[in-house]
Amino acid sequence: MSATFLPLNAAASGATNLATAAAWQRPSDWLTLPTLTASDNKLVGLYAVFPHDSNFVALNFAGAYTVDWGDGSATENIATGVQANHRFDYSAISPTTDCSRGYRQVIITVVPQGATWTTINLGVKHTQSTLSSGITNWLDIAAAGSTISSLTLTSSVSPRMLEQFQWIGTNSITSMIGLFSTCSVLQSVPQLYSTGVTSMQTMFSGCAALRAAPSLITSSVTNMNAMFSGCLSLVSVPLYSTGSVTNMSNMFSTCRSLISVPLFTTSAVTNMGGMFNNCTSLRTVPLFTTSAVNDMSSMFGGCSALNSVPLFVTTSVTNMSSMFSSCSMLKSVPLYSTGSVTNMSSMFSSCSALNSVPLFVTTSVTNVSGMFSSCTALTTVPLFNTAAVANMSQMFLSCTSLISVPAFNTAAVTDMSLMFFSCTSLESLPQFNTSSLVSTGNMLGGCSTLSAAAFSGTKVTISYASVRLSASALENIFTGLADLTSLPTQTITISGNWGASLLSAGQRSIATNKNWTISG
Repeated sequence: MSATFLPLNAAASGATNLATAAAWQRPSDWLTLPTLTASDNKLVGLYAVFPHDSNFVALNFAGAYTVDWGDGSATENIATGVQANHRFDYSAISPTTDCSRGYRQVIITVVPQGATWTTINLGVKHTQSTLSSGITNWLDIAAAGSTISSLTLTSSVSPRMLEQFQWIGTNSITSMIGLFSTCSVLQSVPQLYSTGVTSMQTMFSGCAALRAAPSLITSSVTNMNAMFSGCLSLVSVPLYSTGSVTNMSNMFSTCRSLISVPLFTTSAVTNMGGMFNNCTSLRTVPLFTTSAVNDMSSMFGGCSALNSVPLFVTTSVTNMSSMFSSCSMLKSVPLYSTGSVTNMSSMFSSCSALNSVPLFVTTSVTNVSGMFSSCTALTTVPLFNTAAVANMSQMFLSCTSLISVPAFNTAAVTDMSLMFFSCTSLESLPQFNTSSLVSTGNMLGGCSTLSAAAFSGTKVTISYASVRLSASALENIFTGLADLTSLPTQTITISGNWGASLLSAGQRSIATNKNWTISG
């Protein structure tokens, strides 16, 4: 059956490439590669040779193959699975190939000795003894061969100079995991069509110069984890066929130039953790189908240009940790269904514009550590059901506008360290049940306006230093302390409070008679 292959800005099998990014321009003083057709079995690649003695290259093909190194040396016939190694002599390369970038050029040509071959591996390191650096100087590669089922560019080496790669015709490749990872200057992949690929995990990870994602046949792909992670220059993505994809975690992580993405089909996706993490230019996201998703942790973490998000279906989600962390323009979020969520740690951390949050269902949540840390515009929060919560450490750390909080159920909480640290506007705290606490480290540090915080059942060392407590407020705190008569002595610090010097001996004895040491 014949196949039609489309250019970069056309559609292939339902995948339409966006042409919003400036097209890559091949350097005018690069040698022109031979033209390949879909019926060819051949690899041709432009290779840079620098004015020194360390120009190494190696490759390995399954299927006996012949290599023309392009430098005038003898053609080599290599047995299947045997690595071919070569070192170029700069002085032997014609000066007519000089490139303005400071190197000379050769065109390496590889063809099978028989009718077919199955594996291309350009990711092998030259066998030169004690060669420390695994780098290659490929500039531009074109390949063809319908029987190729495995393609490797990066494994033991880094193709640090590769700017373009294209496959002419079809192939039999089923995995493209990490195919271009570490190709930091890759800019163009005009054609790479394979109908059988099931995984594109980390395919373009670290391709910092890639500006437009290529057309790809993705109808069989199930894994797109970190597919474009670290593509700092990526501004456009085609509408890939993603009906089979289950994993989109970190798919666009740290794509700092990405402004928007198409409405992918996501009905099978279960993991969107970190999907847009650190996409600092992302402004909008579509209303993806998310009914099967269970992980949205860090999904929008660091999306500092995002000012609104859709009302995703989140009934299956269990993890929302850092979901909106550092979304500094986000003022509010919809009332997501959160009945299955167990982890909301750092969910809104550093959302400096957030001024309100809905009353989420939190009956299953056990961890809210850092949930609102550095939410500097937040003045209060709803009375969440926190009966199952064990960790509230840093929950409101540096919430400088926070005035009060509701009387959360804290009976199961074991850690409140730094919970209200630097909440400089906090006036008072409810009588939290602190009987399960094992850590209170700097819980109230920097709460310079705090005037009431009488907890119930505290059994561990706690500090109320340098807040604004009266003698009466301190007496209430002493009254709520647990009786440690049969337990090790603990310390309560009250220094720096204006009421500490006004306490009577009788008031202090409320604490000392319970085996507490008072500092201050």
